[in-house]
Amino acid sequence: MATVTPSKTADRDTPATRTPFLGRAVIWIGLALGTAATVLAVMRGIRIPRLEVVLSVSLMWVLLIIVAVTVAELLRRHHRTAARHAWRHGKRARCSRAGTPTEVAGRTRVAEVNARLATGVEHLIARITTTDRDELQPPPRGDDSATGHHPTRNAADAG
Repeated sequence: MATVTPSKTADRDTPATRTPFLGRAVIWIGLALGTAATVLAVMRGIRIPRLEVVLSVSLMWVLLIIVAVTVAELLRRHHRTAARHAWRHGKRARCSRAGTPTEVAGRTRVAEVNARLATGVEHLIARITTTDRDELQPPPRGDDSATGHHPTRNAADAG
């Protein structure tokens, strides 16, 4: 008797082994963003005209969830491509303004930012150290009355 082996495609098409069209995280993010957008819209008085309030809010909630799930799925699939293009075109724009090759423009810009940051940090450290010095110095000895710390004049009346 001949043995029958199941085909490989039949195993992949079973409901238990199919990958879902949308991931759980995408659906949860869509629910959260759609609900938040609906709450913010209702708080500001935005609703679908010519419908009852409950029907308007419900329909708006469903539509915003569909939009949010779609956006989340598109971002999940294409986030690397979008980031790559943003980096590339941002770099090209910097170079076209400077009129220099890409590597040189990037290095000089980084050097400028580092110099500005170092100057800002130096000023901040100087300000903090002068403030700390002022706070750590004890008050002058002969001027206790100016601060209001006299042991007998400020004593509570037991009376």
